[in-house]
Amino acid sequence: LTGLQSNTTYYVEVCEYCRNRAANSCGNATNTTHLLAPDAPWNIHVRRTPEAALISFTSGMESGDCHSAGWAIDYLNETWHQLDVCPRSHGAGMEQQCSVDIAQ
Repeated sequence: LTGLQSNTTYYVEVCEYCRNRAANSCGNATNTTHLLAPDAPWNIHVRRTPEAALISFTSGMESGDCHSAGWAIDYLNETWHQLDVCPRSHGAGMEQQCSVDIAQ
């Protein structure tokens, strides 16, 4: 089968058809496809102000592969670390923007 969506339940029916229709029988099953690993963000740009790092990037190209609520942004160097979570704009290949507060 091709064209299946990730993390989706499909219903399967297998039937045996006989010359004697009274002998026909079917069996049913369900199957849920695996959740795919999301494509990595790309086209990442960082613009620095005294108080924040303004980050823009493009989300991965697979629309059904990840149903996240946000992006974790790690801004760090050898001696300093700041972690923020930014909300996600839904859809594949969408421009995303975050602001990480880096005022010290």
